[in-house]
Amino acid sequence: MRLLLFLLFLAIATTEAVVSSSPTARVRCSEFLVCSEQDRKTFEKRREMAMILARFHEEIKWSGYVRKAELLYEAKKHRADLCSDITTTGFMLEEGAQKWPMACIWNGAINGTESCAPYPFKEESVFELRDAQKWRQAVANFRRAIGCSDVEIFNTRNVEENYFCRERCVQLGIGYVPQIIILASVMLTMYLAVK
Repeated sequence: MRLLLFLLFLAIATTEAVVSSSPTARVRCSEFLVCSEQDRKTFEKRREMAMILARFHEEIKWSGYVRKAELLYEAKKHRADLCSDITTTGFMLEEGAQKWPMACIWNGAINGTESCAPYPFKEESVFELRDAQKWRQAVANFRRAIGCSDVEIFNTRNVEENYFCRERCVQLGIGYVPQIIILASVMLTMYLAVK
């Protein structure tokens, strides 16, 4: 019976998908969210609108008038969403963002902020954190760049740290071998406790 239980735990622990560069690769972020390379299109569309807003905000600030107003009209439709996003906008205007690997992203203590977007992971890193102060500053700079209201910029003071994960996010980034060791330890402890 104990062996059967151990094998069941082992099977469950090793069934999660691992992210690769394949467009069909997926990473489970939560019970309801799965990220894949296909989410990149959504990010790129939002990034394009943010770039247009930033460019027009600079143009208006220095010259006082706007060329190509129809582009601005299209981008302004997305500004409310971009000015309220605390999960992905902090790095949206950075150079090369569209080439980074896809990641699950969620913001500190706020439920329902899970999202999918590219993130510049360090070499072999699977899980990373941007502390609250740095992330708050990045979101505030983004909001200033695209012309969000002063209130929306001021509201960045409530932004918490951001977490980024590209593999085994549901498993807290713990690899398969460490999971097996943890499960084996738990099973051994249970076995010894029963005796």
